[in-house]
Amino acid sequence: MPIYAITLQNEPHYEPADYPGMRLDPPVRAQVISQYLGPLFARSGIATLILDWDHNWDEPQSPLQVLSDSTAARYIAGVAWHCYAGDVSAQNVVHDAHPDKDAYFTECSGGEWAPTFADNLKWFVRTLIIGATRDWAKGVILWNLALDDQHGPHTGGCGNCRGVVTITSGGAVTRNVEYYALGHASRFVRPGARRVASTSFAAISKPWPSGTRTVAPRRSSWSIPPPRSGPSPCGGRGSPSVTCFLQVPWSRFSGVSTLSRRTPVPASRYVLRFRCTRRCAATMDDVRRVTARRALERLLVASPTRVIASV
Repeated sequence: MPIYAITLQNEPHYEPADYPGMRLDPPVRAQVISQYLGPLFARSGIATLILDWDHNWDEPQSPLQVLSDSTAARYIAGVAWHCYAGDVSAQNVVHDAHPDKDAYFTECSGGEWAPTFADNLKWFVRTLIIGATRDWAKGVILWNLALDDQHGPHTGGCGNCRGVVTITSGGAVTRNVEYYALGHASRFVRPGARRVASTSFAAISKPWPSGTRTVAPRRSSWSIPPPRSGPSPCGGRGSPSVTCFLQVPWSRFSGVSTLSRRTPVPASRYVLRFRCTRRCAATMDDVRRVTARRALERLLVASPTRVIASV
């Protein structure tokens, strides 16, 4: 199995009482990477990336200290981040100091301490799907991918964490809020995507076979819209939602009556507005329910399109 990247230690500033782990302060990490791991990988032709830190946003000075060691920095491809303390903007602090080093967001878990779907959807999309990538992360990983209905298996550590999906002993699968938060991006963003710098909203430009589409949040201030009084095309009556927009060249789809003009979109483009809730990963299927199937198929195959999401 190819291994893309490793870190020296999961959460090196945490000393767990009931699962394997140890504290590794910056001088130790720099020494291990510069004198042992880095040279070993180089001699052996191992292409696996070495990432530092793999801990929370509240201590950006820790990876900065490791990267200040020029020998260690030569072997470090980037910095890995977790979500449990601090602010996502810490990623930007390290990037500004070392723009040649990539950022990777490598862990965040939901759990029984945060049971409200709407609040979780808003936080994950705003802070991780949008925030982490806007602050230079090349990807977002949630932990765990799958757990059973007893929050396991685990060997110590978190006893009430929530997986992206829950799988019961009978094999039933429940897709949790984390699944749908990831779906906002993974449904659209493809390998090779690039973040487009902006000041008013974050954007991701991604290659498609026939052109470029863009995924972006609509606003820089965030709130879940109030529940609708009527049925939502993406998730049932009164469901909290993330509002999305499809920006479509009107010249190609002038016969689609559900497209409506929305400022400040240029006159040559029109926007279809829809909402996504628990089925956000099926966004395109949701759009099929509110616009002509044939027009949508033409949109996916032939048209440069912009998808804008707000929470």
